[in-house]
Amino acid sequence: THVPGTYYSENMFQGFFCGNPDEAAPNNSQPYIASLATRALVFIQADNTAIGLMCFITIGMAEVSSCEVFVKKDQHVKRGDPLGTFHFGGSSYCLVFGPNVKLNWIGLPPKGDKRWQDWQDMDNYHVKSGLAT
Repeated sequence: THVPGTYYSENMFQGFFCGNPDEAAPNNSQPYIASLATRALVFIQADNTAIGLMCFITIGMAEVSSCEVFVKKDQHVKRGDPLGTFHFGGSSYCLVFGPNVKLNWIGLPPKGDKRWQDWQDMDNYHVKSGLAT
């Protein structure tokens, strides 16, 4: 499903905070941009009934001009199958699960752990590594 949006938008409050143009405004405007930018939604019905229906959401943020989806309606996808692509760079994406799916995140500290206060210092996940079970 394609959700049309806008391009080159940023939150005005981020761009001119304290009267000085902010070069990081596109980064600081990400929550705002994510609600206005072009998006694509790919709904996937998992073979595992404990997972059920999930949605892969792509967001063409900042200068990214489009989100192209490769899969077709009712197509069965498996691990490693390409779902789509961004044009002119990359952008952001997320995978949304239903409220009854319980994920065990790999490598994240438990809720309330003091390491969450300095979350920017946490290790990044490697590409193609496991995120949750």
